[in-house]
Amino acid sequence: MNKKISGSRHAGIVCVSLLLLTMLQPMRPVYAQSAGEAVILANTWDFGDVKEGPILRHNFFFKNDTAKPMRILTISTACGCLVCRVQKLELAPGETTEVKLQFETKSNLGVITLYADLYTDNPDKAIIRYIIKAHVH
Repeated sequence: MNKKISGSRHAGIVCVSLLLLTMLQPMRPVYAQSAGEAVILANTWDFGDVKEGPILRHNFFFKNDTAKPMRILTISTACGCLVCRVQKLELAPGETTEVKLQFETKSNLGVITLYADLYTDNPDKAIIRYIIKAHVH
């Protein structure tokens, strides 16, 4: 017997499916291939096995390796348990800023993969993703 899925439920299934596909994409560090690109010096950190309770912190660095000033327009994270702070939102050509991630492990058990996205005004690097991983027990 076939059942019809309501429009809002179908949209929810599609959104969850797209989110899962996005999260399963392999992430690799991005390096400049030619002058004039925004460079991510590192974009994934694995804390390994950790106990539930402490707040985990890791600092990344983001470099504007273009000939023009670059602005970070907005920042979003995968969930409320991850906080992202950026030292500078406007970067001159060649300037680097610190990207600080803080993950609350309390009530987050299992293999965890979270991300923070920086949205920039550079069309070549509109979204820069930083990922942290942990196995919390």
